[in-house]
Amino acid sequence: TKKDPNNHRAWFTLAQAYEKQGEFAKAASNAEKSCKLSKTDGCYVYLGDLRDKAGMDNANDAYLKALEINPNNAKAKAKAK
Repeated sequence: TKKDPNNHRAWFTLAQAYEKQGEFAKAASNAEKSCKLSKTDGCYVYLGDLRDKAGMDNANDAYLKALEINPNNAKAKAKAK
């Protein structure tokens, strides 16, 4: 991420690493950076899941963003409120 801060995959991979360590807030922060760069519905669903695991209030915002990108995303539909 230091070498190429616009590499969404690097931010996503870093988020996954933090998730595996149980550091969900840090994972969500890195996933958010990835999503802003990649702008994919799947990324936003993952971000919502991480925010939910971290107990953050804004998980639903990520699911709604996923639906904005792809109204047919079944996971986002199931989790959005």
